Amino acid sequence: MKGAVLTGELKSRMLEFGLEFGDSSQERLEEVLFEETLKPDYIELLSHLKGLRVDCLYRLKSIGFENSWIHPILDHIQTLEVKLCFDIKNLVASKVSFSSLTKLNICGCHGLLYLFTSSTAESLSQLKEMKISHCGSMREIVCKEDDESNESKESIIFKQLEVLYLKDLPMLRWFYSGKRTLCFPSLQQLSMFGELWKMTTFCPHIQINLHSVKLPSDKAFAVQWEDNVDTTIRKMNDKKIALRESQYFQEMWRGSLPVPEACFSNLESLVVHQCDFLSEVIPANILPFLNNMQKLKVQKCRSVKTIFDVKCLTKDRTFLPIEFSPKKLELEKLPNLDSIWNEDPNGIFHFQLLQKVRVDTCKSLTSLFPKSVAKDLDKLENLKLKHCESLVEIIPFPGTEATPEGTTRDSIIFRCLTSLTLLNLPRFNCFYCSLHCVRLKTLNGHGDPQIENQVCFKEVYLLIEF
Repeated sequence: MKGAVLTGELKSRMLEFGLEFGDSSQERLEEVLFEETLKPDYIELLSHLKGLRVDCLYRLKSIGFENSWIHPILDHIQTLEVKLCFDIKNLVASKVSFSSLTKLNICGCHGLLYLFTSSTAESLSQLKEMKISHCGSMREIVCKEDDESNESKESIIFKQLEVLYLKDLPMLRWFYSGKRTLCFPSLQQLSMFGELWKMTTFCPHIQINLHSVKLPSDKAFAVQWEDNVDTTIRKMNDKKIALRESQYFQEMWRGSLPVPEACFSNLESLVVHQCDFLSEVIPANILPFLNNMQKLKVQKCRSVKTIFDVKCLTKDRTFLPIEFSPKKLELEKLPNLDSIWNEDPNGIFHFQLLQKVRVDTCKSLTSLFPKSVAKDLDKLENLKLKHCESLVEIIPFPGTEATPEGTTRDSIIFRCLTSLTLLNLPRFNCFYCSLHCVRLKTLNGHGDPQIENQVCFKEVYLLIEF
């Protein structure tokens, strides 16, 4: 064994290789853990092992499973964990067997292109749990072999596999692309999260009992089984994206990549967090594809100046109107946000389903809703505005001319608004000149007399209809 430190106890039958705190010697470990030849007494010692863990050997290129002397030992291994070995190229040789392996966890191995060959996969009859995550180059889990003929061989059966967990594998195209059938007779839980955007086909031939498999319980990813695995996976992956973690989507946002027609067809929640490459959160090339988005949350983005880019769309109305009706909008800690729309959308899309709006600590924002948008807010129930230093008005009115006696400006009716919170808005002047809040129950300035003086309480209360 080349320079690795044994950090586990042999009596536990778990062998651990890892970078100890302050130890830089293993950072230079570039070849293999297990060399081509090993002393007989070491082989005898290793023959009793039940588990192997390799952790934080950043420049390791191979564990050494291809060496023939270790093959009998691997047949006794029950647990295998390999984490944060960035340069490792191959996990196992093509003919290695893991006939006793029950638990497999691979994380942060960015050099791996695949996990097993189909021959090795045949030996995994005892595997119960497989977790693979954060492997940036992995194209497939099971790699087909060159000798696979046009005529399908016997099926590859994961007889005992109960849990399959895949997360943040941005280059993954499929689980297996060969002609053999994959069988999962015992699978109970299938979890797929994060960057799996390139995976459109699980495998060409699969046998799985969809009714016995549980999908993720997280509400953000909750989906029902569709007619087949591939359709379900695409729907599962499209439910929610985190823009900062996805280079693939960032290229779409910049316009460097075309947007596939059905790319966001199932997207319900978009979280934009600390994305300092953005000045416009929803650019014009993305907006027409967000038909089913229900929630937009933008926070801690210093470079953001506007949320919706509609300037190009107001000039070219070819694809209008756009079906875009989110239910929840949250904007927080956006210091340079000066407008939510960089131009009045004026019928480009509607916000009839918007129910909750929260804007907090956006010090450059001067107003909230253009008049054309405000007229659509029939479902708005909750509006919270806090710590916005420059906010003057919620609905800007064009011009300041007085109206003739006995006449009123166009009314805007918030039929469902029940809660309005206004806190620490030092420049706040007016909500709107004629506003009907039919069901308003809470008008909350948190007891701030400055807010009470600035809000047109008298007019709002006079227009409340009970």
